[in-house]
Amino acid sequence: MRITYEQKLIFSSFGAEDLSRQGALDLLQAVEYEDYKGFGRRFMTEMIAILAEISDNEYNKIMKENL
Repeated sequence: MRITYEQKLIFSSFGAEDLSRQGALDLLQAVEYEDYKGFGRRFMTEMIAILAEISDNEYNKIMKENL
């Protein structure tokens, strides 16, 4: 999976907060698709979709490769 620069920023914030994939997904859903850390609704919707589609192993791999 190719991670964009913007997505990398979000993943690094998840890493800083030590969030699991489900924790990150719950956090983004809790903000109800509103602006999160300067990123807009469309981007948050895409991030929620990515987190919902990948497995915990894929999430951990992304975190290791991109942080």
